Formats: sequence, C-alpha cells, structure tokens
Amino acid sequence: MIRNFYLLLMQENDLIQFGLKTTSRIKNFVFKFISVPEKVDKAVRTNVLNIYTE
Repeated sequence: MIRNFYLLLMQENDLIQFGLKTTSRIKNFVFKFISVPEKVDKAVRTNVLNIYTE
C-alpha cells in the first residue's frame, strides 16, 4: 500500500512538494511520512498528543 502511494506521487511529480527528490527511495518516504515520532502526555484529565516533526 505504501509502495502504491509512493508510485502515485512519482507519477504526478508531487515529490518536491513533499520534500523528496526524484531519486529518493521508498525507505526515505516511509521515514518522513509514515513513521512519526510522538508522545502521549497526561494533562489534567486529558491525554495530549505531542508530534515531533515539522
């Protein structure tokens, strides 16, 4: 499924918009968009999701 989405982006030349080069591999795509570092903090009676990406 990830490969199909990556190939769709390659065909439409939207890679520059997503910060990828035409020579980028699927692994780079996965690290930028699929694997997102996050942390769930407990605040007063709620859970807050902190995402550590741009």
